[in-house]
Amino acid sequence: MPLVEWNDSYSVQNAVMDKQHQKLFDLLNNLHEAMGQGKGKEALPVVLASLVQYTKTHFADEEALLQKHNYPDVGTQKKEHAALIAQIADLQQQFQSEDFSTGMKTRDFLRRWLVDHIKGHDQKYGIFLSQKGIR
Repeated sequence: MPLVEWNDSYSVQNAVMDKQHQKLFDLLNNLHEAMGQGKGKEALPVVLASLVQYTKTHFADEEALLQKHNYPDVGTQKKEHAALIAQIADLQQQFQSEDFSTGMKTRDFLRRWLVDHIKGHDQKYGIFLSQKGIR
């Protein structure tokens, strides 16, 4: 059973960004599923590496979209994104130092961050872009 299921309440009314957010949900749910099967330790480095790679792509795409359309809070978005990347790097370091509680920390942190960030910051730009007719 997924930890967080995508539904329309997470939509930012932009098909590309919604699809990318769904991929982030998939990564989180993959970790959750592996943990439920007792394979969290093996899955965590793969999920963290995938997350680092994918968030860089997603954040670059999102920031470019917002800059292109003169979104006034793009600076806040960039700060939020940088904070997530730093947190993921910290979680990777904890795992490499044999902190085996990292799996739960990562899962819980990502769930909280994704939900809060998408429903807070990202949905604000969704409204902004929708008002400009950009989907």
